[in-house]
Formats: sequence, structure tokens, C-alpha cells
Amino acid sequence: FVVINFFLIFVFLMMSILEITNYIVNYKLSLTACLMYMFYYLPFSMQFIIPMSVMMSILLTFLRMSSDNEVIALKASGISIYQMIPPVLIFCLCGCLITGWMAIYAVPWGWSSKQRLMEDVIASSFEIGLKERTFIESFDGRMIYVNQIDSNTAKLVDVFVEDRTNPNLVSTIVAPEGRLLSEPNSLLFKLQLMNGIINQVSIK
Repeated sequence: FVVINFFLIFVFLMMSILEITNYIVNYKLSLTACLMYMFYYLPFSMQFIIPMSVMMSILLTFLRMSSDNEVIALKASGISIYQMIPPVLIFCLCGCLITGWMAIYAVPWGWSSKQRLMEDVIASSFEIGLKERTFIESFDGRMIYVNQIDSNTAKLVDVFVEDRTNPNLVSTIVAPEGRLLSEPNSLLFKLQLMNGIINQVSIK
């Protein structure tokens, strides 16, 4: 059970290891923050890993007992196959209780802790929240596209912004260069664009 748990945890973490490696290499994200990110991600994955580990460990145990003729030896010593069911049921019940605790308490804690961690990371280096050559629509009424991000100077190259906050007016901004200015004690950021062009189209 323990071996299967470690193997499945490794498989689940491999799903996010490429993104974490990109943060470390390109954005100089600290190793401590990456380890904390993976730790907060564990409760979410454990609610799937534990049931699978319980099922696979029971299956492999009985397959091993059958291949080693241990089941025949137990029957020959007067132990019925039905006497092996209570330990299996108790083991399944323990796995069910742990999984329920993970889903009810650990998963919300992990998600909230991970969100606070990412807010702190983004506050210190907001360009981590941006992705090159990707249309980002997570800002209310605004879409941002950045062709290239210089992680050393925090300079944005070839920036495209579409602003639809005004229901009667669509503003499109294209700039060859830009910078993100942040206030260290808050999650407020300013996008400074240089030598850009603003096009406004009235919907009405």
C-alpha cells in the first residue's frame, strides 16, 4: 500500500512538474515556493490516490498469496476464505475514512493555501502570472497578449490589450514595449506601455 502510494504520488506530481520547472528556470522562482506548491497540491491528489492504492494493494496481496500457494495452505490449516474478508473490510473502511477526511478538510485547506502562496509569488513577480504568446482573459473585461517576456528586466515585448470594460466602446492597444509596475504590499499592478497606438471603436 505504501509503495503504491509513493508511486501514484510521483505520477500525479509529474503532471505539474514541467510547469514548476519552467517557473524555476525562467522566472527564478525559489525552490521553497515550488516545494510548498507541491505540498499543497497533495491533498487533492490523495483523494484519488488512496482509493486506488487500497484496491491495488488488496488485489496484489491476494494474487501474491495465490501464486505462492498460501491460500491453499490456509485452507489446509482449516482457515476459510471468508475469514479473510473482515481484515479486508476493515482496511477498506480505514481507506474510506482517510479519503473522506481528505475530501472534506484537507482539500479545501490545500487549495486555499496554494492560492495564498501564488498570490504572494505573483505579488513579488507578476510576470509569472503571464504567459508568452497566450491570450489571457482572466482580467474582467480585458484581454492581454504578450509576445515575449524578459524575466531579467521584467520587460514585455509586443503587447496587445483589448479593453471592453465600457459597454459602448472597445479600445485596442498595441505597443512594442511595456512594463508591469507593482505595489509590494498589495495586489495592485500598473501596466505601462511605451510608443503604443490606441484604437477605439464605438459599438453603437
